[in-house]
Amino acid sequence: MSKITDNIWVGNYNDSCNDEFLKKYKITHILCCAKEITKLSDNLVTEDYTYYRLPIVEEPVGKRKFNAWFRKGAAKINEWVSKGHNVLVHCAQGISRSVSTVITYLILYKGFSYDKAYGIVQKHRVKMNPYSEFIPVLKGYEKGIRMTRKNRSIL
Repeated sequence: MSKITDNIWVGNYNDSCNDEFLKKYKITHILCCAKEITKLSDNLVTEDYTYYRLPIVEEPVGKRKFNAWFRKGAAKINEWVSKGHNVLVHCAQGISRSVSTVITYLILYKGFSYDKAYGIVQKHRVKMNPYSEFIPVLKGYEKGIRMTRKNRSIL
């Protein structure tokens, strides 16, 4: 389990089941970024936790699907963090899908470049290794942010 920001942790499936850890760090919201983890329904609220699952896979399914999943995950992280919740983002191993979702959040909602977002996550989650098909999608977010800023400055 790795603390990335004041409110965001990245981990693996086992971390998401570690009630002691979750309670110690007051994590109340859990974002699962793995299609194969079906222990919980896609959206579930229990007495202690709110869960949300994205069916992300590491196979060549196309940039559109990756883009939709990562944007949805980043929006969910932003929704929860902006309300002051502590969030665990996990996938099976906490190496690729979860870190890619957090990188997306840092780019889209914090305005970081891809390199800066990647560096922040890597500093705290050394064993990260995003799936190669994810990288162009993640880098594309930075280009989109720059184009939006450029267009705003023209107006």
